[in-house]
Amino acid sequence: MTPLISLCMIVKDEESVLERCLKSVQGYVDEIIIVDTGSTDATRDIASRFTDRIYTFEWVNDFSAARNEALKYARGKWILVLDADEYFEESEIRKLRELLGSMDPEPHLIYNLTIISLLGEKHNFSTNESKVGRVFGNHLDIRYVRPIHEQPISARPGVRMHSASLPVRLFHSGYVEETIRAKNKHQRNLELFKKLEATTGLSAYDHLQLGNQYSMMREYDKALEHLNKALQNAKDLGAAYQQVLFTTIQVLINKGDLAKAYHFFEQHLESYEFNPDICTVKGIILYNLGFHDKAKQTFHMAVEEAERRAARNEPIAITSPDTALRLPLYQLAMIYEKEKNFAQTVYYLTKIIVTNPKEVSAVSKLVELMSLQEKTESIIHLLDQLLNPDALLTAMLGKISIKLGITPLATHYAGHASVRKLLKPDERIRYAIMTNDPAAVRNEWEGASPAERQAVSTVKHYIIGAFVWNRPEWLEDVQLPDDHVYMPLLAWIKSWFAGIADRSLPHGYAAEMLQELYTMGKLEAFDRLMEAVDDLPVVNQLANFFYGRHQIDLALQYYHHLLTHDGMDANSYANLADWCTLQRDVHSAQQYWEQAIKLEPNRKLWYIKHLLISPDPAARNAMKQKLFELDPGYKNLSLLHEL
Repeated sequence: MTPLISLCMIVKDEESVLERCLKSVQGYVDEIIIVDTGSTDATRDIASRFTDRIYTFEWVNDFSAARNEALKYARGKWILVLDADEYFEESEIRKLRELLGSMDPEPHLIYNLTIISLLGEKHNFSTNESKVGRVFGNHLDIRYVRPIHEQPISARPGVRMHSASLPVRLFHSGYVEETIRAKNKHQRNLELFKKLEATTGLSAYDHLQLGNQYSMMREYDKALEHLNKALQNAKDLGAAYQQVLFTTIQVLINKGDLAKAYHFFEQHLESYEFNPDICTVKGIILYNLGFHDKAKQTFHMAVEEAERRAARNEPIAITSPDTALRLPLYQLAMIYEKEKNFAQTVYYLTKIIVTNPKEVSAVSKLVELMSLQEKTESIIHLLDQLLNPDALLTAMLGKISIKLGITPLATHYAGHASVRKLLKPDERIRYAIMTNDPAAVRNEWEGASPAERQAVSTVKHYIIGAFVWNRPEWLEDVQLPDDHVYMPLLAWIKSWFAGIADRSLPHGYAAEMLQELYTMGKLEAFDRLMEAVDDLPVVNQLANFFYGRHQIDLALQYYHHLLTHDGMDANSYANLADWCTLQRDVHSAQQYWEQAIKLEPNRKLWYIKHLLISPDPAARNAMKQKLFELDPGYKNLSLLHEL
């Protein structure tokens, strides 16, 4: 009997992700074909736990050649192509098998799956959604071409490929920042594009992909160069034209060319604005330009349209549902937080959490804000109702409470040994400091591995513990290389214990230590360190830290001290200007914005902030001229014509 699904993969050094991929399809595909192009890690050993169909292929700088090698071993009715850094949820792979079991392949059809790509730093990523051809019939003369961003075509004369979509989602983590760094994908891909350019030249689609590549490398000028070349040949792009537009606007935002981004939006994307995700992009530009009220209106529009479409079971986004709904909800929460409207902030955070209880950033912010006004019992009651936490969610709440320094909540969620086993060593040390348990700090350190004793956060918290309880002997166990990030802090704390410390501790370390001590409630240790490192730059950082944590009275005391000693930095002036704006003290707000701009004249957002509150047309025109001198691109910003 012919197998239904043959999974065909090419791999090289994929030990960190391959098991997750193969586990996700185990039992749902009939054969697994692995073509290894030169692994030197445990990739082949991992693959051998799932299949004996493992083949060696010498890498020839051509993805299509390697893909075709895998295809020739397939015996199934359908080909499923995956990369090692992709995986299915069980419900999705089950759905795919059920669909393919009821269908017959056609020689001209490639079936798209929806790829949910995770972008950005680990634990702080966003998502992007695209449709990619990954399923087609076997024994129909379908082969791959192109050395990079390879495409399946038919080798049969006169057969042109078409695509159709299957309602199945696949997750991709290959461009999370850590993975890119670990595998050096950037350089490999650039070399393949160089080879392609030398052999066949670059098409508009190739320029789009190079634009994507340089964008991920944060080489935004090169990214825009290739994206512009793609746009110049828009007629050749077909459905990829939208992708060029969306990528270009993202690059301009990331580059900080916000005036150009808004102008580009007006030129090319206004016709897409009724889509919630594109509406959100407009809101992000407005927010970063400084037009927070307009941004708020735009995010509200995005949320309302996304929820309307969802209620009708319609697609809510062109690019990503994450951008269409979660992101504008989170932006609204952050705007209302800046306005000190905590009731609205909590409302929008709750809407996010109802959709995804594991949204760590939203849960963390909710807990932080509630802790300002609510008793521990009330917070626990709401979280239990909202999350109905299982073991993993309880551990997540424990981690959040420990990070925020909320001892009663941390005790509730991380007080059990079974939960603490799920914490990292630095989290357990921090918990022990918060709960006044020096013996536990010492035990954690002694039980840590050599690698854990070098981990940045573990070292920092152990040093803090030694300082809190005046245990200089603890630091004799801390052996750090000279280039370790906390070597200067360790050396200074040792000198402090020896009574020979001066004020040479860099301001960043001093402020970080003080913030940690304050957060964990170690106020006596905070005062001791403050006496030793009191300096105006440190006071600025602390004042702004307190302002960001909504400790307004304390922040204002520090700002008063700084004003009295002529020690305000630009960020302190900006925060005071924001506060005065909220208090409707326009005159003071203007003065503080002017001082902030004087100290850091390149912060274009601050010019807009000043313009938005200034009642004097002459003052507005003068500020506009300064902004235009700084960035002539703002002359074309239609939003400024209204001011």
